[in-house]
Amino acid sequence: MPPPASPSRYPRRSQSSQPQTDISNAFSESVKLEVVRMTGASCWTCATPDPEFAHVVAQKDGPLLDPE
Repeated sequence: MPPPASPSRYPRRSQSSQPQTDISNAFSESVKLEVVRMTGASCWTCATPDPEFAHVVAQKDGPLLDPE
């Protein structure tokens, strides 16, 4: 019997009916700039260069994108 599959290092992003750009635009420019200042210009989870802001937040705290 083969060993169980190990979980993916990078979890799948939650799907939304809105395009990522629309979700990213929900955050103010000052919030986006502060996140870039604190974390750099790549996603802290998967190291995607220059990610959409919502991608970075979703990797750290997925419930922010969940509908009510």
